Amino acid sequence: MESIWNREEKLKKFDALKENIYADTIVVGGGMCGVLTAYLLGKSGREVILLEKDRIFSGQSGRTTAKITAQHGCVYYDFINDLGKEKAAQYAKANIDAVNKYSEIINELKIECDFRRCDSYIYSLHEKERMEKEAEACVSLGMDAEFTQQTELPFDVAGAVKLKNQACFDPIEFISGILENMPENVKIYEKSNAVTVEEGIIHVVSSESTEGGNENDKFTASADNIIFCTNFPFINSHGMYFARMHRERSYVLALKKAKKLDDMYLCISPKEKDNDIHDTLSFRSCELNGEDILLLGGGKHRTGYNKNGGVYDSLKSIASELYADSEVVGEWSAQDCITLDSIPYIGRYSQNAPEGWYCATGFMKWGMSSSMVAAEILNGLINDKKYVYPVFDTSRFSMQDIPTLLKEGKEAVKGIAKENFTVPQETVEKIPVGQGMTVTLNGESIGLYRESGDKYYAVDTKCPHLGCRLEWNPDDLSWDCPCHGSRFDYTGRLLDNPAQTDIGTKIRVEIKSKAEV
Repeated sequence: MESIWNREEKLKKFDALKENIYADTIVVGGGMCGVLTAYLLGKSGREVILLEKDRIFSGQSGRTTAKITAQHGCVYYDFINDLGKEKAAQYAKANIDAVNKYSEIINELKIECDFRRCDSYIYSLHEKERMEKEAEACVSLGMDAEFTQQTELPFDVAGAVKLKNQACFDPIEFISGILENMPENVKIYEKSNAVTVEEGIIHVVSSESTEGGNENDKFTASADNIIFCTNFPFINSHGMYFARMHRERSYVLALKKAKKLDDMYLCISPKEKDNDIHDTLSFRSCELNGEDILLLGGGKHRTGYNKNGGVYDSLKSIASELYADSEVVGEWSAQDCITLDSIPYIGRYSQNAPEGWYCATGFMKWGMSSSMVAAEILNGLINDKKYVYPVFDTSRFSMQDIPTLLKEGKEAVKGIAKENFTVPQETVEKIPVGQGMTVTLNGESIGLYRESGDKYYAVDTKCPHLGCRLEWNPDDLSWDCPCHGSRFDYTGRLLDNPAQTDIGTKIRVEIKSKAEV
């Protein structure tokens, strides 16, 4: 089962790039952020090229719970204390404006996408006082918020913060509407992977065009402005994003025959307690093919840190407890970039990057509202050269970031050092069918996925991004990098950047000798 938003038939198809091209602005990445940025720039009169390595909306945007809200967890009390009230207010205003901008575009273009206004709640099972402080912080910033202990949830809460007049929608229908109304001065190319970038020139590998073009054709796309909307910026020589962010995964079930909720909910994990999956749950209802669907999310963990698996099973157990008659009709996971200070990086790629380079990353699990915030900021920067919200400045760094930065560095070093760790002495026959494991075969560390009997897929376990050792994720059947979040399927095919290349081929190998795992 896949994401309920995975409905490619809803979207227009676009050819792969088949010639060297030039435009005023190139947007790299065809998720929500890239599409919105291209749309707004096109509306402003810019000549824009949008490059997507696969299909539009095939990446992380298609794995969202599609909440559009300025309530991004329990953050505003901390923002006021750490950043000051002015920057906290900037963050709140930018995201409230983003909710309203969605409404404006949907009304203007008459997009049918199940858009509806609703209230957003964060809640705690343990910390009433923390919720009260967060509510007070939100009100002090002019947000329409209040503390409450009353919710629609099928259990009691210690406290909750209600933020009024937020929204949710069907993102695939929304993207379809945007593509149908994309300005003519925006050219979109799918199956066109931006592999390397030098100054204003992008080297693109194109394959599988919608008209059956040749595979592995190489072209260049040149522009005065290049915007990276690729979830994780893949150019390591500028910005140091690999040291300033890590990736986290979270999981979602789509349930039918569960109670319909009018509003949206997110549980806040206690600060002084190890995470329990019950402390990570997310709830929101939507409609699919005329039927009410409840999206139940949770089980967050750092990418590469899910050795034992079982997250989907845990969510299914919770679903059966809370909604006894519910049935699972979809399940998927998403991956998000987590910044040092819990605020996205939006603006210049870096201070020392070439002039005209921009990026948007670190959306902290709030990709829908953050995508609109980023599109508005980037449109303004390119057209007016104005930076309206300094809170998102990509060059920011403070002394408070140092402990988190050091922690990220330790995790990266640990991921690289794992290549030399001693592993348990067992044989490859111990690998269950349909699962993978890191093994030592003929003195070499490899990743094996057991398809059946004696048929295996073998891959290199060293991430091609910066060399960290990949870890097996038994829930998603993928090889995940714990350092920076690159992911590969069990055949070695690249799933998520910042890595740009595969780690293996779809060749099944027959294991004759005993290997150590």
